[in-house]
Amino acid sequence: MKKLATVILGASALIFSAVGNAATFDFLAMSNVAGAEKGGNPLTWTIDGVTLTATGSDVTGVTNAYLDAGAGLGVCNTLDAGLQCNPSND
Repeated sequence: MKKLATVILGASALIFSAVGNAATFDFLAMSNVAGAEKGGNPLTWTIDGVTLTATGSDVTGVTNAYLDAGAGLGVCNTLDAGLQCNPSND
């Protein structure tokens, strides 16, 4: 009986085990790639099998996540048709 319990526990461990992944999201480096500056709600990236979704909000409600060249990840209230922050100091 003890052997059966060991087999069941071992099989359960295999069934319920999860694979963990780690990834580094360097928003400053990502923002400095040509054409990478943009906003959206949400913005989504996948690196090494890990997906990260960024959304924006402030005290007045929903705003946009914004990948700002030279600054990294932030927020922007108003995006133009090209997904650029308008005004740029928003």
